[in-house]
Order: sequence, then C-alpha cells, then structure tokens
Amino acid sequence: SLVLLGDGTASASSLSDEIAADPEANANAVWTGDAGTNDWATLGNWSGIANISQLENAKTVTIPAGKTLYPEASTETSVTLNGKLIIGDGASVTFNGNVRINSITLGTGTIIKFNQGTGDQTTTITTFTFGGKEIAFGNSSGDVFDIGSGALDISSADKATFGGSITAGSFKVKGSMNITAETEINPQVTLTGNLIVTDNGSNTVMFQNGIAGDYDFTSNANSTWFRGDVNVKSVTRN
Repeated sequence: SLVLLGDGTASASSLSDEIAADPEANANAVWTGDAGTNDWATLGNWSGIANISQLENAKTVTIPAGKTLYPEASTETSVTLNGKLIIGDGASVTFNGNVRINSITLGTGTIIKFNQGTGDQTTTITTFTFGGKEIAFGNSSGDVFDIGSGALDISSADKATFGGSITAGSFKVKGSMNITAETEINPQVTLTGNLIVTDNGSNTVMFQNGIAGDYDFTSNANSTWFRGDVNVKSVTRN
C-alpha cells in the first residue's frame, strides 16, 4: 500500500511500519482452552495475545480443531473482530451477545451460533464463507443478522436454525430450517436441494423476495408468507 506524504511523494514502507508498531494489528490469536473453561473473554484460553482486548484488532483469530472446549461469548460480551475469524474443521463457537466481524471462514463440520442470549442482539458480518454442518442465528424476533450485500451460502449445513431478521445479497440453503421466532428473510432464497421448514407451531416466516430452485419446498411452520416470486419444483404447506 502507498501512503501519500506531505511533499506529494509516496512511501511504500509507512503502512508496514505502522502495523509493526501496533502489536494488536499484528497479532494472530489462537484459542487453546487452557484455562479450563469455554469463556471467550478469559485471556488464559488464548495464545498469541497479551490481553483480551487485542482480539478486536488481531490479524487472525483462529479456533482450531481437536479441542476439548470451544469458546462461548456471554450475552454481556459484545465481540468485535476487525481481522479474520477462522474456525477449523469440526470446531465450534457460540456468540450470545452482539457481534461485529469483518470476515469469517468456517471449515468442514463446523458449528457456529449467533445471538443465542436473552433479549435482542445484532450480528454484522462483512464476508461470510461457510463450510460447516450447523448454523444457528437468533432466538427472538428482534434479533438481526446482517451481511449487507454479501452472499450467505449455507448449502453445506445439515441443520439451520433462525429467528429474527436476515439481510444478505443472496441466500442459498437446503435440508432443514427450524424457525425459533418470527423470522423475516430479506434476500431471495435459492434452493440447492429440497428444503423443509419447521417450527414449534406458533411462528411466522416471511420470504420477502421469494424463493427459487428446481427442488421441493415444504413448510411445517405456523404461517409461511412469500412477497416475491415462488419458482420451485413444488410447494407443500402442512
């Protein structure tokens, strides 16, 4: 990167010097679980950082595979990660409070859960690359999951659980989707396989921009609404 100096010249080394002087921007934090708890905010559960606040601006935050304990952030813990969160094959992480993350990459067989605490929380993600087996978002109609114009592709998930409002540029899904609260899905949904929507018998799910794909759509939700076009192989509402 080039940085313009006062005399109009450009310095290629200024940015790297600035980063080198900031240990937080250079940090590569790794979850160890060595403190013997699953608490995200406990410093002893991490390597590569000197204090827990360094997670916010760390270059990478990695949850590796093969751990006995995996992190969970409490409802009172708001998590901001300006770098990249990497979740290894088979690992998991749960966020109960508000979350703002620049980039997430999930390996095969991973489990990630957002906004699982009491009350309404907001999750904001810039780039979301999902390869996991299970995702959960929200348990309240006031929960917000927002990745802006980015792609939300959870086709690899065996299980998806949603509640609240979902915003993305596109949304791909198959398998099963369980609704835990009133749910509004704002992007058009593209089926990559048959989809069955279930709930506890009292919730409504709204597909604001319709649904498409040459697969079967089945809803066992209390109420299912489409405001956009429905272009699927078949629709069954039980």
